[in-house]
Amino acid sequence: MDAQESLSLRRQDVPSELREGEKVLGRATISQGIFWKPLVILMVALFFFTFAPPLGFFLSLVALVMAGYFYLMKHFMMFVVTNQRLMIRSGIIKIDTLQIRLDRVESLEIQRTLMGQFLNYATLVVTGTGSRLAFIPYVENAAQLRNSLDDELYQRDNQKGMGSDSN
Repeated sequence: MDAQESLSLRRQDVPSELREGEKVLGRATISQGIFWKPLVILMVALFFFTFAPPLGFFLSLVALVMAGYFYLMKHFMMFVVTNQRLMIRSGIIKIDTLQIRLDRVESLEIQRTLMGQFLNYATLVVTGTGSRLAFIPYVENAAQLRNSLDDELYQRDNQKGMGSDSN
């Protein structure tokens, strides 16, 4: 994955260039399953159009607004794992941008709901030192990102262990 391509969105919040020796290990893919709620509301709206057209029209507008919101969320949400840090961006109205050095990551949890099981997405929960939490919902490749991070941290621990054995 090209570093510039992976960081092309949101240049104002994330460094446009990676540090020397830094490489991208993975980037979150936001699932199309993010749109399941507006689709359900649209189906309910179509049902109500038959005997209560004003309610069906209102629900159609609600579904359209929700779809727009989720589209923007899908477009602006970002989670990038490099060999030096995690870069996270979430939110539309309140934008939360977070960078955590890998040595400050305490855990990366995967939470799946019932719909997440069916539609193949999960919420990533990142815990950093200092009790900082970050939630990245609707991630399609959550296990892959967690494994990339685990592999990188494992390699670092092995390198530290080898360095202390030689002294």
